[in-house]
Amino acid sequence: MTQQDLEALTVAYRQQISAHPLYASLHTLADVQVFMQHHVFAVWDFMTLLKALQLRFTGSQLPWLPAADNDTCRLINEIVLAEESDCLADGSYCSHFELYHRAMRACGADTRAIDAFLAALRAGAALPDVLQAQRLPAGAAAFVEETWRLATGPSHAALAAAFCLGREAIIPDLFRGLVARLHQEHAELAIFVDYLERHIHLDGETHGPMAWQMLSQICAAEPEGWANAYQGAQRALAARRQLWDQIQAGLQAPVPVLSG
Repeated sequence: MTQQDLEALTVAYRQQISAHPLYASLHTLADVQVFMQHHVFAVWDFMTLLKALQLRFTGSQLPWLPAADNDTCRLINEIVLAEESDCLADGSYCSHFELYHRAMRACGADTRAIDAFLAALRAGAALPDVLQAQRLPAGAAAFVEETWRLATGPSHAALAAAFCLGREAIIPDLFRGLVARLHQEHAELAIFVDYLERHIHLDGETHGPMAWQMLSQICAAEPEGWANAYQGAQRALAARRQLWDQIQAGLQAPVPVLSG
């Protein structure tokens, strides 16, 4: 199997996500708020995949040791730099998750569920326990749980493919659908639109190609690498589609999102 084969095998899954009817269901500010209250968990656990890659392929342990693959190390660290400490227009720095959280507050989206979730983790609770104890939005717990399984699984290639095809490679198309519906006269959504446009540019032009290069290098070094990559990509894309299904259902009948 090659990169071209992997792209061909997953194109139908990716098209289902980029053409999902969820985007056309975002009619009002209240709809966007519901979307963000669910989607913020995917924004947060993007870093689960990225940090898992950093732990495996860069010198992120003590005592420090040189990375086995300097090219992959560089690619991962460049992505981490932007995702964890991006430079904003005013010259300040923040993670993309924090930017998203600011966007939620600016438009009036409820942050109590994600805040309670993070507070439990900061207090030392294990992620599986938090997922059981907290009342997360529909679909979010299952999505985060599947991401955690991919991040802690044995295959480097499956992890890299979940990151590349399940996140970086689909983000531009995915967010174009949202931005097209959000260029309205809603000043409250300015930070959210800035977040979306930032990802369209960064992931489409820089991080997406970098992620593919990283995936190719990892698959070449792992026995059955491309086959494992297909399994990881398929799982990540299926989880994303299910999350979108749940969010769309929540737009018709919003569920409680507060912690238990």
